[in-house]
Amino acid sequence: MYLSKIILPWHKAKNPYEIHQELWRMFPDRGDKKRDFPFRVEKQEKNHGTIILMQSDNQSSTDNNEYLKNYRKYEITLSKGQSLCFRLRANLIKTINDESGRLNRKKNQEMPRAFNS
Repeated sequence: MYLSKIILPWHKAKNPYEIHQELWRMFPDRGDKKRDFPFRVEKQEKNHGTIILMQSDNQSSTDNNEYLKNYRKYEITLSKGQSLCFRLRANLIKTINDESGRLNRKKNQEMPRAFNS
């Protein structure tokens, strides 16, 4: 496993989608494989840049990559019963608007009809 510190300039990291695009470019030979490099935004300052920590199975490409500031190879060892802590951020990317009424006209989420009392 690798842990990498990446600093993206502000104009390339204004939102989560742009950040994801830039990180994906760090693995140019991965093609259409799934994204298996979780990352965390440590600090983001408007007009300055974004500091990111990224974990990956493979080392990211260091060719022409001025954003990769540091990386470290490490071995992870888990034990049975061990507790782990993590942060999770989910970015919604799609709105479902179908005949089931999951989204009303005011764009408010509604429970499916079977759950309404």
